[in-house]
Amino acid sequence: MLFWLLSYFKPMSQRYSNFESVNRSNGGFEVWYHVCADAEPGWEYTPEGKASARARKEEERQIAKAEKEAAKERARATERQRKLCLETKKREKEEADKAKQEEKRQKRIVEQEAAAREAAELLAAQEEAAEEERRKLAVESAERKRVKEEKERRRAREAAEAVVRRELAEEEQRREIRNAEEATALRQLEKDADRELVQTGEEQWARLQTIVRAEYHDLTREHTRLQDVHDAS
Repeated sequence: MLFWLLSYFKPMSQRYSNFESVNRSNGGFEVWYHVCADAEPGWEYTPEGKASARARKEEERQIAKAEKEAAKERARATERQRKLCLETKKREKEEADKAKQEEKRQKRIVEQEAAAREAAELLAAQEEAAEEERRKLAVESAERKRVKEEKERRRAREAAEAVVRRELAEEEQRREIRNAEEATALRQLEKDADRELVQTGEEQWARLQTIVRAEYHDLTREHTRLQDVHDAS
């Protein structure tokens, strides 16, 4: 109101000189100047001036309301932008967290695969070592079995040779006994033959010689057989 009172006491030319600047600063003044440019002083107190003032105030109220709504809209836009930024940051953080989790998961998978490969390699090495140990034990067992069998064959051969030697010794002993007995018998026969020869004469002597030669022939043949058996053994 004070502004309008002061503007009333200004010269009309001064009021009109401010038209452009005021028009640029507030569109409501443009209506007032158009209405009251040719009006008489005190016109604003007339019903028409009061109506114009009310219209101007209403317009200013609408402008203020529009500015308030615009400010609210700007605030809402700012809030939406802030929320959008927060959501964007939250989404980026979630994506970053997901990326980190995925990276950790991939790292765990790689570590698990590496551990599985190491375990498989260790198991393969253990199996190979076990197989090598089994082969070594099998070779040693086969060697022990071969040595044992060789010893058993050698003992059997030595036992057989001992049996043969014992039998040959017994046979040799029996042969020596028979030879001794035969020699004793032959000497006894010779003694008897001598006695019979003396007693019976030449006929008995010839018969005795025949018997002696037959006995000697038998002894020689038995000796040859025993020698052949000994040589064959």
